[in-house]
Amino acid sequence: MLVPWFALGAGRVLAHLAGPAQPFRLNQFMATINSMAKSSTSARKKRPGRPATGHDPQYAVRLSKQIVAAIDKIAKETDTGRATVMRQLIIEALEARKRS
Repeated sequence: MLVPWFALGAGRVLAHLAGPAQPFRLNQFMATINSMAKSSTSARKKRPGRPATGHDPQYAVRLSKQIVAAIDKIAKETDTGRATVMRQLIIEALEARKRS
């Protein structure tokens, strides 16, 4: 027999769903919930932004507008990016310093 849930009341709805042979026991229900394993959370919090690649780190450098313009001119002439030109110029300067 189907009994509307609103006619039973809150406590009897669960007892009705459990069946007449086994009445609902709140303490058994709570013991099941309390014994469940808690989900583990990551010890490390995720940082915002792009994840690290594990390769060469980035360095920030302040450059004047004149230097950036000169680097951009070389980049345009060689059809490469600004970062590539900067790396090449630094490598050339370090090699020249070793030679002298």
